[in-house]
Amino acid sequence: SEIAIEYEPALREFCRELFFWTSADRFFAGMSDADLYCPVPICLAHDRHRTWEDLTDLLLKTTGDSHGLLISARSGGGKTVGSWCAWFRCFRIAAPLAGFMPVWIDVTDSALPEGNDADFILKLIARQCLGHLNLDEDAQLRLLERYLQLGAQKFLLFFDLNHAPAEVRDRYAEALIRFQERYGSQLGHRCIVIYRAAGQEDKVLHNLTHQGTRDPQFVEYDLLPLDDEVAIDYLSRIRKVENDLFDHL
Repeated sequence: SEIAIEYEPALREFCRELFFWTSADRFFAGMSDADLYCPVPICLAHDRHRTWEDLTDLLLKTTGDSHGLLISARSGGGKTVGSWCAWFRCFRIAAPLAGFMPVWIDVTDSALPEGNDADFILKLIARQCLGHLNLDEDAQLRLLERYLQLGAQKFLLFFDLNHAPAEVRDRYAEALIRFQERYGSQLGHRCIVIYRAAGQEDKVLHNLTHQGTRDPQFVEYDLLPLDDEVAIDYLSRIRKVENDLFDHL
């Protein structure tokens, strides 16, 4: 319509500005006019005195550790934002986690790939990383296996199991254990599982952290609450950026 044509340039400029002001660069990079990321301290679930600044700091200081990470903090504790920050900080040459290749695995589909537990994790990775190639599934898996064995960058695989259908979470837990056991201890690839457990009797939580006589493949971590002063300051910064964005646009 004529109205749409008239306002299209202004709308395009609005979207461009909105993207700039709300980009991951501005959120996670701590720019002076948009310091929006607030690190949430992370600790061992069973030893809250062993702490790290955030998930990125934990990954940097446990380089060489072959265990996967299970982050089982309460709802709203900062699990997802902290994980996205670690994912973001794998990019660019000077990024803190530039030695990793991050992949955020889509777990929303209840129709899991066929195959045994370890294989279906491989199929999920291949689907997201190699699906654009003109290769059949067997060829994709052979290529992925070769990279897992020989690739210079190690995978950092994120699984938000709260987004997985409840009926398949147990299978994800078993599959992740098998994958971490096969590709973590000798090859250095790591899985990060984000999960809001339903108490200590939660089956998924128990399966990931208790494996009978075998050494557990995952270590459980929790997020510490922010101090009141830090939380108030953070909310004030959020409000300031919101007001600046409203005034600018």
